[in-house]
Amino acid sequence: ATRAALAEQWRRDPRFLLPEMMGWMKSGQGYALEKLWPRIVASAARDAAAKTAEAAAPPAEHRSVEHRKKREAERSAGGAGAGRPESAKRSAKKQKKVKRNPKALGSGLSIWD
Repeated sequence: ATRAALAEQWRRDPRFLLPEMMGWMKSGQGYALEKLWPRIVASAARDAAAKTAEAAAPPAEHRSVEHRKKREAERSAGGAGAGRPESAKRSAKKQKKVKRNPKALGSGLSIWD
């Protein structure tokens, strides 16, 4: 009842579930599923192997934690990111340009003018 169990079953019998799946296809369309079936089975086996390897590997730090540590190290070394405080960086962002259209309804004109 797990993905790993399904991948193991497909390793033993690559056509497992194919007839049942073909029964769900429209009449005459089973050939498409049969043509793609080897790729579906290979993908499931690859995913199961990756999941197993991922479970065995030590957990990595979240990207935001890694990024924050890197930025702190750069600031303390005087590298990229050092200099202006965060509030100055935010205020220095460009303002979004808004195009004015004098003929638009919001400009004081109405459809009755």
